[in-house]
Amino acid sequence: MRERLRFVNTLRGQHPSPRLQLRRRVEGAEGTSLVGFVEQRDVGEVNGSWDRAHEVRCGSNRVFRRTIRALSYCAKAPKMSTLSLTISRDTYDAADAITRVHWPVHNRQQGIKWEMATVGLIARDKDDEEVGAATIKLVGGTAYLEQLVVAPEKIRRGTGTALLREFERLAVEADCHVMELETAETQARPFYEKHGFVVVAEKPNSKFGLTWFFMQKRIA
Repeated sequence: MRERLRFVNTLRGQHPSPRLQLRRRVEGAEGTSLVGFVEQRDVGEVNGSWDRAHEVRCGSNRVFRRTIRALSYCAKAPKMSTLSLTISRDTYDAADAITRVHWPVHNRQQGIKWEMATVGLIARDKDDEEVGAATIKLVGGTAYLEQLVVAPEKIRRGTGTALLREFERLAVEADCHVMELETAETQARPFYEKHGFVVVAEKPNSKFGLTWFFMQKRIA
């Protein structure tokens, strides 16, 4: 049974009211049923064509909730005049500080709570010598292996495997659903494939003119 989901302006044809209705229509049935409301402040300014422009087919309450978030974020805003701008070069940290102010607003509109954790792993041998390391980021249910490196004179002796296994244990403990990494054609793709990672995207002629592979491993 197909269902059609749509937002309806409660004051159709006029400036949007503080609440927009989310209504559901089932094919073959008359009328619509009210699913819920979205507060105007959560979707920003939208125009009177909202209810005609945004429809989606779906069939579960989970999809309804996701649709509320997605359509709220994609709401068409009134056309505004172009700003008069100057663009200046500055430090990375200065620009990053500004992004940290504005991103939380966009994330709330998408229903995202962006919380990132960073973890470092260090491998030491029996003489307490540091022979390898890995840096990891955890965010949104994803464990991202940013770097994994082994001292050149210590490769092929199990250090990389030990670091990768600890990375996976960490991802499981953090309740992640997927592990991700990137490696170049000259680096360790066969090693990661041996441990269950698969290539999901290729980036030819990327950094240093090399092909880079974006790899994932799903966590059961």
